[in-house]
Amino acid sequence: MAEPVTVGSVLDAIEERYPVLRGTIRDHGTLKRRPFIRFFACKEDFSLEPADTKLPHEVVSGTEPFMIIGAIAGG
Repeated sequence: MAEPVTVGSVLDAIEERYPVLRGTIRDHGTLKRRPFIRFFACKEDFSLEPADTKLPHEVVSGTEPFMIIGAIAGG
């Protein structure tokens, strides 16, 4: 049986495959989400959920995306 797919495991995989992103999505030391970065899946906001939160089946199966969005602010 495969390990559960969680917010943290997806972020780990992204940073493993694209090392240049380390520290841009999450802090290097604490691994906490950077300000103005949001996580969405199945029309739900996963930004404030713990890293061990399991992602919905639709994301795991590939029918829905896991989105990492950088907020845009200005005035």
